[in-house]
Amino acid sequence: MTQLPLRAQLASALGRTAATLSRATGRGDGSVIGGRIGLALEPDLLRKLAQDRKLALVSATNGKTTTTRLITSALQELGEVATNAFGANMPAGHVSALSSAKNAPYGVLEVDEKYLPEVIDTTGAGVVVLMNLSRDQMDRAGEIWLLAQKWRRALAGRPVHVIANADDPLVTWGASTAAGVTWVSAGQPWKEDSWCCPECGGPLDRKGMDYTPPG
Repeated sequence: MTQLPLRAQLASALGRTAATLSRATGRGDGSVIGGRIGLALEPDLLRKLAQDRKLALVSATNGKTTTTRLITSALQELGEVATNAFGANMPAGHVSALSSAKNAPYGVLEVDEKYLPEVIDTTGAGVVVLMNLSRDQMDRAGEIWLLAQKWRRALAGRPVHVIANADDPLVTWGASTAAGVTWVSAGQPWKEDSWCCPECGGPLDRKGMDYTPPG
């Protein structure tokens, strides 16, 4: 990996120190405060830490922490993997994850769905995993159609491979502008947020599909 510039090295080191102190004093795992300090000292730290790594980003409304851990476990057969295993899924958490494993050639980062376009742009990740979009966090994330639209724009024209859940029409629409997509179907039962086509606004034909409300 390319050695970080001196300023980025200092920001990364101070962030790790802050994270260690946070854990030692029982204030948390340090994954957020460490990243915030690093970014305050070097605003472009995430881009510099991501350089020359093979990164996968995992985003969804539900299930991204578990999926991130599963992918990380599989990739560890190839070498060290930097990851935000405790769910700090915004840029500060990504900085902490990459900084704490500064020599890891691989990275698997859970990404909050609202921050995904920014993180794709900043890290230049080669793989993006998209699973589902629903309104269970609408008060925080806003209209999920707008999120899917932002995903489309972020992926358009980028040399990124997307692994997407074909059972969710919003995810399908959001992923369809990517250069390459591997479609995966797992029989998603929750359909309350995908009764209309995101492209034309017309109703989707759900005849013959089993429906199980969320428990």
